[in-house]
Amino acid sequence: MREFRQKRQFREMVYSRPALLVLLVVLFLTARAAYNVYGKETESRDRATRARTELRNLQQRKIEVAKAIEQLNTKEGMEREIRNSFRVAKPGEHLVVLVDPPKSEDVVVPDSLVSGLWKKVKGLFGAE
Repeated sequence: MREFRQKRQFREMVYSRPALLVLLVVLFLTARAAYNVYGKETESRDRATRARTELRNLQQRKIEVAKAIEQLNTKEGMEREIRNSFRVAKPGEHLVVLVDPPKSEDVVVPDSLVSGLWKKVKGLFGAE
């Protein structure tokens, strides 16, 4: 009988409102901590993905720059870059510079001409 009473006291203590409240608070804090860890893991995964993408872009850029440097190390590459940058020509060559045609400007009609024209139109209809 004593065993039965001890089990009953234990159940009453575990199922009491304060004990359930404590368990509920512990459950809430555990769930909140797990959610925070999940958020940090998601953010870390996103950052890692962005870092891998940036690394691929930088490696591609490195290849492009290496090709450009390789071309500039040749005589033809240096000549092409100098011609493009400074608009120079070899002796005996002529340099042609193409210029865009000037932009047409809007026609501005003076106010006196508009008012004089308006008076003539009104005069035609006899509404002076």
